[in-house]
Amino acid sequence: MLFVCLITTALFVNFARADLHDTANSADYIILTSQEVLDEYDWIQDLLDYRAGQGRTVMAVSVEEIWAEFTPAGSDTAIRDFLHYAHQNWQPPQLKDVFIIGHTDIVPSHPLEQSNSVEALSDYFYALPEGSEDYSPRFALGRLPWRSDYPSSLNDFGAKIQSYEQSQIGDWARLCHLIADSNCGWTQDCEEYIEPTMGEHLPAGIGALRDYLGRPVGDPWAGSREEVILNLNEGSLFTCYYGITSGYEILPDGPITSEDFASMTNLEHLTFFVGTITNALGADSIDEIPFIASALNAPFGGMIAAVANSGVGWVWSGGAYDRRFMNELFAESNQTIGGCWTTCCTYYADSMAVPPPFPSSTWDTLLGHFLLGDPATIIPGRGTSVDPIASPVVPTQIEIVGNYPNPFNPATTIRFMLNRAGNARLTAYDVTGRTVGTLADNNFTSGEHSVLWSPVGLASGTYLVRLESAGQFATHRVILLK
Repeated sequence: MLFVCLITTALFVNFARADLHDTANSADYIILTSQEVLDEYDWIQDLLDYRAGQGRTVMAVSVEEIWAEFTPAGSDTAIRDFLHYAHQNWQPPQLKDVFIIGHTDIVPSHPLEQSNSVEALSDYFYALPEGSEDYSPRFALGRLPWRSDYPSSLNDFGAKIQSYEQSQIGDWARLCHLIADSNCGWTQDCEEYIEPTMGEHLPAGIGALRDYLGRPVGDPWAGSREEVILNLNEGSLFTCYYGITSGYEILPDGPITSEDFASMTNLEHLTFFVGTITNALGADSIDEIPFIASALNAPFGGMIAAVANSGVGWVWSGGAYDRRFMNELFAESNQTIGGCWTTCCTYYADSMAVPPPFPSSTWDTLLGHFLLGDPATIIPGRGTSVDPIASPVVPTQIEIVGNYPNPFNPATTIRFMLNRAGNARLTAYDVTGRTVGTLADNNFTSGEHSVLWSPVGLASGTYLVRLESAGQFATHRVILLK
């Protein structure tokens, strides 16, 4: 899918503010980062123009400007004071979304010493006024984690947002993808808690992919590194991770790396992550890059947003998903991601539901909330809440839908459809009929599936991929270019 540019009257936003205390200022959408990032990356201005074209009142503000007018300079409390001053004193419309661009060395985050002695970082701190007993966030606040020592430059996340928002949600959005790592007691929790909970909390008509890492070979819910990557690339609107850290570092057959995310091509069906991820801006590092940052910055895939840290895991906040969060994600049309986040946080604060082993203080647990990605991101429309959720399409016969990219180098994702559950074999041949690889030979459910093919040692040329299942056959041509 190509990036689609929304043509609007350009609205140039002057990055220099003469006086942030001026009550004549107005913005309901603010991008907050360093002046260096604002000067270097044109896509930030493009994103502001895009949001302005949606009717938003937009502004970019640097941390240097804030620290020049709000004290103490260099602190997170100065940033919070500015945001709440703008929210309370600027002209309408009132501040609604704040998008922080940069890791904590660009825009600091609030350190929180939790009762289990694990230091967390929190941006939820910014969304609550100091000393308030009301824990409902005053505005949605997201972050795109990135810093200059990452091996790749800051990707054009603005174009990724526009492409996602202008795409059409398909049947893949009727799936919840569950991942449990192999080091978190999955045997008991998956069987005794997650599975029954799923039956209670998934909206009607929503299916589930399962990658329970560490299950025995042959178990239908057993996951592996390859299967996790394939399922992420195939897409589901909502991916729930259950584990004590990112889990992707401790996969039994190797971690998912930033290169894996860079090779993903799921731009048309980007996922929304939620999980019990410890310290989303630091602890989940792979290749010295946090897992979340790798997935968000992947230019043609990965994910569009995430909610992370202790307060919003599947297990500990099941009630929030059941009563609001899940239904908003799956049933409402054009729900903003920031709206889902604030709804979940508000419900969590209202319910005062903070079970162990997380801190006993609701305040502390809420401070652990993180929204990663632009909070103003709009989930593409998929009908209204009263529309029935369609069942996944089941084909009348097997089919190889296609592959992307094609031509390809070094890898391509091959999509195929099965009209019934059972064994399916996917084999690659050269033009002489010689077998050059077996891509899959497993049991699959009916419906659409995908396989990543990364041939090694093959020359450029045309190859045939053959699908066999239940006495049916289908073939497809792919082109390898080196």
